[in-house]
Amino acid sequence: MSFEIEHLCESIDRMMQRHLPPDEVRRRDEQADPPNHLLQIFSNMGLFDLVLPSQDNDWDKNCWTRLSVVQERLGYHATMAALLFNRVACFGMMTLITSASKDQQTRLLPRLHAKVLLHLRSVKPGPAVMPVQSARELNGTDLAGK
Repeated sequence: MSFEIEHLCESIDRMMQRHLPPDEVRRRDEQADPPNHLLQIFSNMGLFDLVLPSQDNDWDKNCWTRLSVVQERLGYHATMAALLFNRVACFGMMTLITSASKDQQTRLLPRLHAKVLLHLRSVKPGPAVMPVQSARELNGTDLAGK
């Protein structure tokens, strides 16, 4: 395991122990209460930024590895945490990264990230689903440019 991955895992472990310890996982499982409060923490930690493209090709080549490590480590502590992260990172950001043109990525990824952060500020604890707006809702076109 590389130095970076090891420290990423340690950071996730500390965050999960602090914000979603095992007793809280069990309680939330029993009550079907998703830990939506973690979304802001994921963002503050920069976990969503780990999957965004950069100007560094070497960094971008490892995007899927970083995504997998974050999901696996969150899932080690609580499947619900990994699924929550997955909703934003995979169904929002990674879809644009893998399916959009460079122009669409340049226009939409910063806006999507900003919309996620804006929404996170208004999330109230409870069983609400994280609504991440699609590219169609952000600018009136789909990824095929229609």
